[in-house]
Amino acid sequence: MPHLLHFWSKPSGPNEREGDFTPIIDISTVRWRNDYIMARLLRAYPIVLICILILVAAPYIEHGPRHRLKAIVWHILHGNSVTLDGYRVNVPRDWFAEQDSAADITLWNTRTGESIWLHSVPKSPNFSLELWSDAEEKMSRPENPIVAKHELRVADQTFACLERDYTVNLPPYLKVRGGTSVAHLPSVQCASTAPLEIMFVGGTYAKTRHDYQDFYSIVSLIQKI
Repeated sequence: MPHLLHFWSKPSGPNEREGDFTPIIDISTVRWRNDYIMARLLRAYPIVLICILILVAAPYIEHGPRHRLKAIVWHILHGNSVTLDGYRVNVPRDWFAEQDSAADITLWNTRTGESIWLHSVPKSPNFSLELWSDAEEKMSRPENPIVAKHELRVADQTFACLERDYTVNLPPYLKVRGGTSVAHLPSVQCASTAPLEIMFVGGTYAKTRHDYQDFYSIVSLIQKI
């Protein structure tokens, strides 16, 4: 027979003698009742278990990769594109957009954490891509050099894009993926004579990055409306 554990009380009635004790709680009975109630809940209300699992997993869904659930909801609500001051910007499946104003949009990649910032600002009549590119080169710092230049056509406009590689020497106890304490933070800055400006921020890497195919694919699909 199973061992029964009891709590006892001292005698309280007039016919009870000193040394007599009355059982108050039978632990085995309480435990059996709790197990029975839990089994009934799980059998009758499986949605309770599902909700608990969702609550526990929510932080991991949100950040691994970042905001993946938010991207799904965003596409359900907004479709596959967003507008910015007369431009239509395609938002890929694994991305979502945050729009702070009619002139500022940030796209987030939920698989990698990369981002694309699009900003619309009027240009001076004297603005030229040659002058802008030369000025950017002169202002470049040794830790954030321009490693490549590209030109592309976007919405019938010529864009000049400067690829940079910002290098950070981390403390010895900090390592990036690859086991090195030297972190590379790639970025691409694009400008044109049109109001639209574009900035890509590519996360942290152990080596200099050269592949920006996803970024240029998104930019090439921008349309004027």
